[in-house]
Amino acid sequence: MKYVVLTLLFSSCLFAQDTNAHLWKERVIIISGNEAARDTIDAQFHRFESQLKELRDRKLVIYRCINKFCVYYDSKSKPKMFNREETSENFSISLFGLDGGKKFSSTEVIESNVIFNLVDSMPMRRQELRNKQN
Repeated sequence: MKYVVLTLLFSSCLFAQDTNAHLWKERVIIISGNEAARDTIDAQFHRFESQLKELRDRKLVIYRCINKFCVYYDSKSKPKMFNREETSENFSISLFGLDGGKKFSSTEVIESNVIFNLVDSMPMRRQELRNKQN
């Protein structure tokens, strides 16, 4: 059990280096897993793929990672591919807020509206919406 906790903490720290560039600019969705979880990762990604307007409006970017290989999607430019140090384990999806804090995590495929509703309930997002109305 200690090994699992340490692995999760270590993986989060390494991946945090990649996501620090988004602090205070974008919210980050990370969809990850190992090769055995590829179909689940694809199913989760496809729930967001057709929601470009909603992703852009909420300042959401997506990292789709299988093992050490990741693709970054920002709905504005072509996907960017890169390798990372750690290997993904079982399927997971996580949401990080503008402040870089983890706001949501699941090991099951979820509908895109779960993330959208969660983001819409965040104080910074509510302020963004109020500013749009003015």
